Amino acid sequence: MLNSIDSKTATSFNTLVFCDKPLLSRQLQSALAGTDYQVTHCAETLQALLAVPLTDEPTVLLMAVEECHQDLLKLLKMIHQQRPMPVVVFTSQYDDSELEEAIDAGVSAYIVDGLQPQRLLPVLKLAQARFRKNQLLEKQLNELKTALEDRKVIERAKGMIMQQRNCCEDEAYRLIRTAAMNQNMRMAALAKNILSTTDLIDSPLKV
Repeated sequence: MLNSIDSKTATSFNTLVFCDKPLLSRQLQSALAGTDYQVTHCAETLQALLAVPLTDEPTVLLMAVEECHQDLLKLLKMIHQQRPMPVVVFTSQYDDSELEEAIDAGVSAYIVDGLQPQRLLPVLKLAQARFRKNQLLEKQLNELKTALEDRKVIERAKGMIMQQRNCCEDEAYRLIRTAAMNQNMRMAALAKNILSTTDLIDSPLKV
């Protein structure tokens, strides 16, 4: 069952609630009423959760379930890949393997036997802060990987130019940098073009 709630304030965090018990779902909505967390959708089954349009830009996913089973974890992974967001899970059962998989699926807070209305806001805020930090770390890691890959490509292109022009490393670097500036390209992109062109020239013709 899926319920869509239209009213929301400009400063609220769109909150998607998934709960496998209707009574508990209503209690969660009541606990969040009047807070910054505006419940925009409520789902009580996996099918209903899957049907929630992620284009509605939900900001937080709040879950209260008896067990964080495999089907639910798979769905969380899919949601995390399509639309990363803070995910808070309250569950009655604990399992080490499920906890690790929940973290891999993007869960920011995993609470066992601790669903109390007065704890909701602190847990949600903590989950958002942890999510932002993880997103920043992931961005920095991706930037570092890209920088290392770019450096390798530029080094290869420099070696190619040094060999072809019989010049020093500094001169080869200067040539790549100047050409990249003139063509309004990143040095790594130009270096890839140089390597691709060289590979094409060096490759044997197929007849």
